[in-house]
Amino acid sequence: MSIQQQAKRTAVFQNIGGIIFDLDGTLADTLDDIAAGVNHALASEGLPLATAEQIMGWVGEGYVVLMKLAAPATDESQLQRLIKTGAGYYLQHALDHTHLYAGAMDVIKALQANNFRVAVLSNKPEPITIDIVRSLCPDVSFDAVIGYRDETTKKPNPALAHEIASRMGLPPKQVLLVGDSATDIATARNAGMKVASVTWGFRSREHLQATQPDAIVDRPAELLDLLGIYH
Repeated sequence: MSIQQQAKRTAVFQNIGGIIFDLDGTLADTLDDIAAGVNHALASEGLPLATAEQIMGWVGEGYVVLMKLAAPATDESQLQRLIKTGAGYYLQHALDHTHLYAGAMDVIKALQANNFRVAVLSNKPEPITIDIVRSLCPDVSFDAVIGYRDETTKKPNPALAHEIASRMGLPPKQVLLVGDSATDIATARNAGMKVASVTWGFRSREHLQATQPDAIVDRPAELLDLLGIYH
């Protein structure tokens, strides 16, 4: 990147060299397929179905929490059935309607063309996270694509964010986490990273403002503006 381009960076992001993207509601609109899996599981147990709007508010804390919120009166054995049924269905249908948000791929390509390291971190189970990212971004070589492994290391625990920074060869303070929820903001804070929140995902601008990210962006290209990349 040229000195002129660096000079245009927003001051708080002056030393950023790597970007970690959340998946659901940040890189990709996954809501319809997530909702289909949840409601398939609920229907299999004769439980009331949830609306897409309700499910949108529950996404982000991992599949266990998602199912607990979808069926709050369930016991442990039924919860485990719901998780197994819903996850199994989702595994087969995760890409029926899922797509990258408009402009997301352009941003990824621009970042890599300007020598930024790029990765994905999700609370979605890791195997399906990898499958979705490979399908939606077949020509992108990410430094890491990491998803949910267990309850102890899921976001907002900073462990996996730190793992990604290590793979990037960068200290956490030189990494920007981009997400659409308070969980993403908390993850960045816990990891010692900068954070930018996006308004096109699953949370409102008002919700994001209350949690005080370093920046809020309304279009993917605005991420490039923060980092001083011409587009």
